[in-house]
Amino acid sequence: MPEIGRGELSRDQQTERLLRFFSTARGIDAFHGKRVEDVFKDEGHGREFLDGMTQEDFFSLLNGTNGILRGKPKTEWTMDGGEVTLQGFSESDVPPREADKRPLFEQTFNAIKQMNQEGRALEDIALLAGASINAIHAYEDANGRTSRLVYTLLASGYQEQDKTRLNTLLGEDGRESLDVSPSFVYRYLNDTVGAELGIADATKNTQHVTTTFYEGRSVDLGFDSGVPEENREAIRQMLRGDGGFAFLAFYLFFASASREKEFVTDYPKHSSIRVDVLLPTMSPEQVTNIIESYWRLKKRRVELLIDCIQHPQKDEYQIDDDGEQTTLLDYFKAHIVPAQQNQADT
Repeated sequence: MPEIGRGELSRDQQTERLLRFFSTARGIDAFHGKRVEDVFKDEGHGREFLDGMTQEDFFSLLNGTNGILRGKPKTEWTMDGGEVTLQGFSESDVPPREADKRPLFEQTFNAIKQMNQEGRALEDIALLAGASINAIHAYEDANGRTSRLVYTLLASGYQEQDKTRLNTLLGEDGRESLDVSPSFVYRYLNDTVGAELGIADATKNTQHVTTTFYEGRSVDLGFDSGVPEENREAIRQMLRGDGGFAFLAFYLFFASASREKEFVTDYPKHSSIRVDVLLPTMSPEQVTNIIESYWRLKKRRVELLIDCIQHPQKDEYQIDDDGEQTTLLDYFKAHIVPAQQNQADT
C-alpha cells in the first residue's frame, strides 16, 4: 500500500481509501489472510476471531486499523504516540505515560479474552476495546477514529453495505455519530481513585485536604537547587493542566509524611496543600516520587476503566444517575446508544 501523507488526503478521502482496502486487501496480520468482511461477517465469526486472537494479533489489529486510517505504509503501522505532554490537554485528556501504554493494552486484551469466554455481549467487549484506545492514547493521530472503527467492527460486524455507516463514523464529524470516549465516566473513576487513597475518609484525611493551592504563577514555584529542570517542568505542567491528579499525587506524599500546619491553608469547608510553600522544602528524590505517583495514578484510572467494564457488578461501580441506581457500565453505554440510534434512524 503506498504511503499517503497526512497533508495529501482529507479525512474523508482517507476513509474511502480504508474502505477500498477492506474490500480487497488481506494485509492486517491479525486476520491471517482473510478479508475484514469474512472475519466480522456475523456474531459467530466475530467471537471465533476473538477466541483465537493472540496478544500480537490484538496489537496488529490496533496498529493496522490506525495505520490504514492514517494512510501509512505497513512498515510504519506501530504505536507512535510517544510521551504526550500535558500542554494543550484538558484534565480529562491526559493519557498515561508511554511506558505504561503497552502493559495497559495487555490488560485490555486479557479482559477481552475473558469476557468473550464468558459469553459477554459483543457490545461490551467492543466498548472495552474502544474506550481503552481512547484512554491509553497510543498513537500520534486518529486515536478517536481507531476507537470508533474497532468498536464498530466488534459490536456490529462489517459487510459491504456498511460502507455508508463507516464513512459517517470515520469522517470529519464522526464523533457526533458515535463517541466511545471514556470522558463520560472519568468523573466517577476519578472519585474511585480518590476513594482508594482515602480522600473522603475523615479518619484518614483528618484535615479534609481536597485541593492544591499556590500563589502566583506555576513558573515561579521554588525548588531545591538539586531538582532537575525537567522535573520542575513536569510539576508545573501537572499543576497547570491536570490539577485533580496533581493533587492526588501531592496528597499521597502529604499523607505519608509528618507535615507541619504551615503547608496547609484552611477554608470553611476544606483545606488545600500549599505547594508553593511545600516544594522548596522537598528533596529532589521526593519531587521525583511525586511525579512517579502521578503517573501511577493515571495508569490506575485506566485499570479501573477496564475493570468497570469487565466487572460491572462490583460495589464501587454502582452509581446514582439522577436518582436511579445503575452500573457505571450501563451509564457509559447509555451515553453512546443515542448516537448509535440516531445514526440508525438516518
